[in-house]
Amino acid sequence: MTSCSPQPVAYAVALVDTVVGGGEAFTAAEQLAVMAESEIANAYRVVSVGRVREGTDLRQLPTLQRWRVRVFATADEAATFAAGYLALAATYGYADRNGLPVRDAPSSTATIVYRLREAEVTKIIGRGAEQEAVGEYQNYWYEILTRSGTSGFTFGEFLPVFESTGDPEADVARLRNADPLLERVLATTWRPEYFRDMVASGRLDLRRMRSDIGLFPRPAQKTIELRLDDVDLNFRYEDLERRGERLYILRGATVTTGGDPLAGRSAARDVGADPRLTVLSGARLSLSYTTDGRLVTPVFVDLALPLSELVTAERARRDLLYADLLRRAARLSSNAYGTIQLGGDRTFQWSGGHALQPTLLPPGAAPLGQVDYRYHLAASLRDQFDGVLTFTFSHPDRAASSARELNALYAYDPAGLRLVVAGAPAEDLTIASASRSALVIYFAFDPS
Repeated sequence: MTSCSPQPVAYAVALVDTVVGGGEAFTAAEQLAVMAESEIANAYRVVSVGRVREGTDLRQLPTLQRWRVRVFATADEAATFAAGYLALAATYGYADRNGLPVRDAPSSTATIVYRLREAEVTKIIGRGAEQEAVGEYQNYWYEILTRSGTSGFTFGEFLPVFESTGDPEADVARLRNADPLLERVLATTWRPEYFRDMVASGRLDLRRMRSDIGLFPRPAQKTIELRLDDVDLNFRYEDLERRGERLYILRGATVTTGGDPLAGRSAARDVGADPRLTVLSGARLSLSYTTDGRLVTPVFVDLALPLSELVTAERARRDLLYADLLRRAARLSSNAYGTIQLGGDRTFQWSGGHALQPTLLPPGAAPLGQVDYRYHLAASLRDQFDGVLTFTFSHPDRAASSARELNALYAYDPAGLRLVVAGAPAEDLTIASASRSALVIYFAFDPS
């Protein structure tokens, strides 16, 4: 060991947690004073900053190998580095594949100085300021330090990074046994793909976009519930076996229709081979199973937003359109086609519409029901009409799903409302034309 005085010859910052002889410990990001160094031992005699005293016996100070610290000429330089390094003090990484290269510079063409073994733990001591592209991947370059003292740079695509305040090796074992992808699959409520299509187009069919429709994992019960308009199945499995990167087999699956499979109130169903879940790109998932001798593979999506928020927003849109109508008048009158009385909760009562019965209006003294705005104008009609009104007529002896409805293109003028009976709506909820009869009904705003 060499030192020209009992004063520090340099300053350093510990890169890793280290326990030295006598039980003394130094923690990552701790600032140290280098009191002496040895070229032969490739080590430093160090002491924590603030514990430097006159007459220090250098032989009593602990020794740290050079690779465990980063050395600076001044205390200020060491303090600046320590302040920045503190955020990485508990940050580690591990190789997600065997032979992961460590290079002497953050570049895919730089010289390889080491190759990490699969699951080998490294200390993260730096990270690039921006993500970079390497082939098809986009990630950061990390400066790393191995347990043997080798340092260099590794691209982050196959270097999972984690925080550890205990034993990093044990944390890696736990992380490698975990399956974040499966955890996300089982923690998500999945909706049919057409839900996303409706959201993307801004045309939501609330009769189809129901909370009870979707794929519902229940990991605590080891079941997956499938609910569609015409499908009601419960998949109970013994294990979810991973195959490859994105495929899971429902091992030992028993499938029942309807009811509660755990309570025994449902009928067993043969779906052939073990069903399987495939995680697709773009937050999409498919469930494959066999029914009646044919393979069925419905696709589901993660909407990212709660379904209740989307439904609430759509109802608010319709309420605003109806409020605009009520603002003009709550009573619409026509000499030929009767009177429509509008209620505050989107209800209506149509009196005196005998000329439209039974072709357009159901028979009855005063048909009543709900006003809605479920359909949208095709682009070709937007310069002629303001929107599409739907009158859904109530019938005490019929289910709501079989209720009769009248769709009409509407346009406002200062004195009233012009209705034109609409043609059939398309699957995407747009209406592109008037009906063949092209019946025009004009109602005046009645302030009475």
